[in-house]
Amino acid sequence: MKKKLCLIFCIVSCILMMAGCSLSLTKTNKNFNKKTLETNADSFVTSWFSYDFESAVKSMKEQSTEVDEDTVNQYKESIQLKKKYGKQGTKVDTDFTISSDSATVVETYTTSSGKKLIFSVTYDEKGQTSSWKVEEYKSLGEIATISRGGNFQKKDFCDSGVPCIHYGQIYTKYGLFADETITFITEECAKKQKFAKTNDIIMAVTSENIEDVCKCLAWLGNEDVAVSGHSAIISHNQNPKYLVYYFHSQMFFAQKRKLAHGTKVIEVTPDTLKSIELPVPPLEVQREIVHILDSFTLLTAELTAELTAELTARKKQYEFYRDKLLTSNRNIKTVKLGDVCTFVRGPFGGALKKEIFTTEGYAVYEQQHAIYRNLDFRYYIDKNKFSELKRFAVNPGDMIVSCSGTIGKTFVIPPNAPKGVINQALLKLTPNEELNVFYLQYFFENTISKVLNGVARGGAIKNVPSVSELKLIELPLPSLTVQKKLVNVLDNFESICTDLNIGLPAEIEARQKQYEYYRDLLLTFAETGSMLMTDRQTDRQTDRQTDRQT
Repeated sequence: MKKKLCLIFCIVSCILMMAGCSLSLTKTNKNFNKKTLETNADSFVTSWFSYDFESAVKSMKEQSTEVDEDTVNQYKESIQLKKKYGKQGTKVDTDFTISSDSATVVETYTTSSGKKLIFSVTYDEKGQTSSWKVEEYKSLGEIATISRGGNFQKKDFCDSGVPCIHYGQIYTKYGLFADETITFITEECAKKQKFAKTNDIIMAVTSENIEDVCKCLAWLGNEDVAVSGHSAIISHNQNPKYLVYYFHSQMFFAQKRKLAHGTKVIEVTPDTLKSIELPVPPLEVQREIVHILDSFTLLTAELTAELTAELTARKKQYEFYRDKLLTSNRNIKTVKLGDVCTFVRGPFGGALKKEIFTTEGYAVYEQQHAIYRNLDFRYYIDKNKFSELKRFAVNPGDMIVSCSGTIGKTFVIPPNAPKGVINQALLKLTPNEELNVFYLQYFFENTISKVLNGVARGGAIKNVPSVSELKLIELPLPSLTVQKKLVNVLDNFESICTDLNIGLPAEIEARQKQYEYYRDLLLTFAETGSMLMTDRQTDRQTDRQTDRQT
């Protein structure tokens, strides 16, 4: 799978050759000298900007012979483009697609208006101009109509009826595309709603953060679907998948950031989306882009699933060996926990009331410190209260244990921890000189926490058994040297399995970033004038890439 993914990335790298690069994928025609082709294309662009298309159209209409309507329409489009974009500016890129019987030169210019135009000139096997076209960036408002969603809420959902999509589901329940819904509303409720049709884009325009706002999906179902409020319905005449991929790119993110407003709730007003600019290549090119990105998405998802499964297997393997390492055998003595640790349960709740807390002083250690293993504090007490609760004070090397709700989570107090006391939801263990505290921590989370959760008492919120019962739990006690070695082995294994910067999690993250990089690179082809290979050309390139790798 990894080889397959790397192969398609290699192919796309070839597809997406940027400034100064070219594609030559078949036997070269002697008429297709790139320098000559570029010179001819330069001359064409200069002529296009200086040519009097209006007079040419008038002259063609005055002719008595039959007029080529396609040529007339192309000239009329050129008239409008020249009015819109102004005079010829600076060429920013040139790219080539060359085969045995044709060659296309694509040049991108920044015009005097500051906007870009893309010129594609195709030459036949004799080196003569056979066709040309001019493409432009367009605003979303030019290619789509944008409307707001309806007003139904989650309470309006029913088991069956009219299919509907709530804006919140776009964040949590759907991917980039959908052809069926997971919720419905009644026909009566649907009468007052707004609907998206097949191929429409449904975009959530309200979120808690800038990253998620404007997340969207393409509706590919056969029937209309009701859309909730806080959404925009984008109806268009383009490839829906192409637009959705673009709306998830960095190019779109940079534009939506300028449109977003709000602090706690981030919103992009649907009407402002009309100003979004995007490259609009021909539909056949959009299809090629979608085909490649669909392959990316599938391969990345497959690879991520495989790596995740591998990570899960590694964790199970880790747990197996951890259990083995921490299981007693006949050659190792066994002791009761109370013989090698002192236990202190947190004070009664009344000893630490909020009215006695101060903004600084001695820290109050809470349940969260054991669960999340951090040193972020909300509450403090003064010196007098600390002296009163000195029995509950923590010191570096102590281990605190969560005792209520989430039971059995542990945290070893580090050397840099501030002085403080535990609250009523914690248990403090202080090991003696025979016991390595980190060995104790591993044993506690592997064995004792299972015991605690198995016998925990309480109703909605469970609590651990009494301290006297915990002291009777037995643990194997090898020498301190062996304990340290076991801790080192388990530390390394745990890091490999869980650290995002090591092993498989890093690989999963890297593959996702690689996918996003090539997606954005592919969607910027119009900015650089890069061309896409045809399926036949891609197949030949794939064959050559495969040959080199095998």
